[in-house]
Amino acid sequence: MMRFFSKSNGFLSFIKNNVSLTIFTFILTFALYSIKLVNRSFGMDTNTYITDYHDYLNHWYSISRFGEVFLKKLLWGPYTNIYLLNFLAIILFALSSLLICYLFTEIVDNEHIKYYMFIIPSLFLTSTFFVAQFYFVLQNFEYTLAMAFVILSVILIQQQTADKIFTIMKYAGAVLLLTFSIAVYQTFILFFVILVAALFLLEIRESFEKNQPYCFRKLFYRCLPYVLILLISVASYFVFDKLLLNYLALESKQHAENMMIWKSAGFKEGIVSLRMVLQDIIFKPNDLRRYLVYNFGFLATILLLIPLMGKFLLAKNKYFLTTLVCLVTLFVGGLGVAIAMGALPTPRSMAPQFPFLLAFLFFYISLCYKNKYLKIFIIGLVLFFGVTQFKTSSNSLFSEQMTYEEDERKMIQIDQSIKNLQLENADSYKLIIIGTSPSTNKFNLNIFSDLVGLSMFQFGESEQVGSYYITLNIISIMDSLGMSYNNPTLQEYMDVWKNKTTLENSKVDFGIEVIDDFIIVKIA
Repeated sequence: MMRFFSKSNGFLSFIKNNVSLTIFTFILTFALYSIKLVNRSFGMDTNTYITDYHDYLNHWYSISRFGEVFLKKLLWGPYTNIYLLNFLAIILFALSSLLICYLFTEIVDNEHIKYYMFIIPSLFLTSTFFVAQFYFVLQNFEYTLAMAFVILSVILIQQQTADKIFTIMKYAGAVLLLTFSIAVYQTFILFFVILVAALFLLEIRESFEKNQPYCFRKLFYRCLPYVLILLISVASYFVFDKLLLNYLALESKQHAENMMIWKSAGFKEGIVSLRMVLQDIIFKPNDLRRYLVYNFGFLATILLLIPLMGKFLLAKNKYFLTTLVCLVTLFVGGLGVAIAMGALPTPRSMAPQFPFLLAFLFFYISLCYKNKYLKIFIIGLVLFFGVTQFKTSSNSLFSEQMTYEEDERKMIQIDQSIKNLQLENADSYKLIIIGTSPSTNKFNLNIFSDLVGLSMFQFGESEQVGSYYITLNIISIMDSLGMSYNNPTLQEYMDVWKNKTTLENSKVDFGIEVIDDFIIVKIA
């Protein structure tokens, strides 16, 4: 770790030697995410965290994310400062990109890749996958901090020293950082794996350039400390998780298992589903029936890798198999959630591993190709996909903000309409919302983009329980904004919805009635 802070070759020295990259990284990050510094939009999950802090901490415990709980209790408590959380998340996000670039200079000389490193922030920071992740304001600070910790853990392992005591301390630090990061977000396991695979790909490329052999034995011994630290970290995470759940008398909720095609439909159907998912990601990334987060950049990198693999195959020193192993690891890690589910996962679960996969592949390919015109072509692709991602991400963030403002106006309309009824003890009534009201503002993208830009007056509706979960979410958000109403139970909601209200079949877009101690609001 001392080397990380070294004046000659540490991180601060890296920043000093790469001022342009540092400025570019921070300007790019703030240009894209500054909208979150001047607005207060929040939605699903964040609303529950704000209004029911202690129960939400127990929810995090139950889904094995005790790292989130630790940081919340240590740093923030029940008070949620949306502006501060967003600001810190943006800083840490930019810092993570710079740490990745610094990590690469541990393998390749800084001067050789000084300008190629601009590829990393251009494609990593602009990825729309992160927009889906940063929708969840309640966790974006912890998420970006843990992401930086994962990169730091790899840096600790990578930086070698002859001092055995210091080496043990360094590895122990890596275990602590990685264990904590996994306890914040489990998919950081995949991020660690592909960071390591990327390092070895750069090592093999360096050996190729110097015409030095890089055999399986060398790869095996180089992998050992990373594999051991990963195994120790994962084991430690599971032990701590089990101990905490037993101590708190909470039941573990494996919510991700319910979304796995392999488990629900069987192996054969899982293979078919996975094949279709991979086809969609690679060949149909712009299909609006799917998430608006993929692009043809992934296909472009695959096509550009094919000639390189042929080049390694024909080399005298055997680089092909070691390169292939690292590439397969990189791809499996980047697509790990999709493979595990056998279905197209939510974009937030694919970050940061998939954005890193795309950014690194373009970075790696640009280093490997020597032809001047091919390099220009690759840089052109980076510019194109970087600008495309920036535009899509910016549009998504603006759509999210404008939809939140529209939702807020609807909540104020509901609150004012109830006040106009001049009910005695209005705060003792239970609010019931029936119907849905999708966003109609002209800035809403109106596409399938996870929760980003999705109205809370639309999310959660079902044939079985109607708008019950919409009701709970809206009441929660209204409560956080100072408009307090009571929640109905599911049984009460179903009884009023099915048997009592006259608004269900009415043609009005907005209606309100009072039945017993229920205030029923019809939206459309």
